[in-house]
Amino acid sequence: MPRCARVWLPYRATGAGHGQSAILAGLAEAHRRAGQRAEGLNVLVEALAVVHETEERFCEAELYLLKGKLLLNAERGTLNDKLKTSSVHR
Repeated sequence: MPRCARVWLPYRATGAGHGQSAILAGLAEAHRRAGQRAEGLNVLVEALAVVHETEERFCEAELYLLKGKLLLNAERGTLNDKLKTSSVHR
């Protein structure tokens, strides 16, 4: 579990609302750097829901940037897998 997650889970348990999107952005970035695309995207779904519920928008652009990076990495991974498969069959 990324260190950010160990911070986020107790924070969320307190019921505190301020700064959730920024904390979740950090957690999503940690997942991205660890190559955990699905987990990062799941965190971003939660973060964007928080943005829409709380209207705390100061971190919204960063969340969409991270989403783009994770989706781009996923697409590149799929493309690399296809290229590897096609080169094996030649």
